[in-house]
Amino acid sequence: MRTVLVVEDTPAMQRFLGEVFVRNGDRVELAGNGIEAIAKIRRKPFDVVIMDLQMPVMNGFQAAIAIRLMPDETRASVPIVAISAHSEPTLAVSCIDAGMDDLLLKPLTAEVLLQSVEQIAVRSRQREQWRLLHPDYIPQAKAFAESLGGRNHSSKEPADPTRLVKKKSFFDNNHDSLRQQTMNQRPQESRPLQNRSREDWSENSESHCRELQEFTPRFSYEMSDRQSQSETLTTSQPLFDAERVMRNLGVDRNLLMMLAGFFIESVPPMLQDLTSANERQNAADMQRKAHSLRGLAATFSPPEILDLARQIELAAQNGHIEEAAELLPYLRQGLAQLTTELQSYRQSELDDSQS
Repeated sequence: MRTVLVVEDTPAMQRFLGEVFVRNGDRVELAGNGIEAIAKIRRKPFDVVIMDLQMPVMNGFQAAIAIRLMPDETRASVPIVAISAHSEPTLAVSCIDAGMDDLLLKPLTAEVLLQSVEQIAVRSRQREQWRLLHPDYIPQAKAFAESLGGRNHSSKEPADPTRLVKKKSFFDNNHDSLRQQTMNQRPQESRPLQNRSREDWSENSESHCRELQEFTPRFSYEMSDRQSQSETLTTSQPLFDAERVMRNLGVDRNLLMMLAGFFIESVPPMLQDLTSANERQNAADMQRKAHSLRGLAATFSPPEILDLARQIELAAQNGHIEEAAELLPYLRQGLAQLTTELQSYRQSELDDSQS
């Protein structure tokens, strides 16, 4: 039985990931951000960490670097599986640079998630004494390392960030687009990237980027386009397809019922948070909240909602709050339609089980 730490800021995703591991016979603990994760790992070691990359307070990259800086080798070498709704070309390289072991893209399937953990958990954890530390993720690098108790194991002296980064060229040019959050717009099928060298990951990312460029739409923020999308949401086929979701995620009807319940429960407060961020004209919060909603909706993979949430995320990220705000009614409409369909599905399943 493994002890798994799930680090994810969206409650519905926390519960889904936790349920997957509990059903697998594992023990699970939850953390809502990197700070909480570090505190839990300091208290006790875990067999594996599932780490979302974009979280408030401390993101997944920062948390992974902090874990690798811990003085206790058992804690510092815990396997870390990154999860993300983004498919930005340099993301895999950035995960390696932060000391992570694997990257899975949302929407996640139970099969791929468990397969990744199985392969990583048995891997030999022979790590070099140096730790990766990148000042663009941790601005006060030396103070941060010392506050964590980071040590150079051979000299027993406090860790010196200028000596912790091996092959600094790894970081050159690789993180610019990541820091700017210019991510591709369509979440891709979850797939593991373990057992690959840096060159393999880079080649895969570049190839994936070329593929995305062939079909990724360049969204316009013209009102006519928004109106067209609104009409698409009201006249298109149903957004929810139970058989497709079960097939894509590798879940049974009971777990799908649970996922639908998580979604129905989570959407109202998350949408209220996004609305509040818009009212406060807080672009950074709008970007984060839209990203969280997109990650939640990705479980059911309705492209209309995912595209709208991504447009809001991109507009807010670029400081175009008015453009993001004009898209909010259409996102609400799409989420309301999906919620209604999920409620109908749950009621139908309950009626069938009682008949």
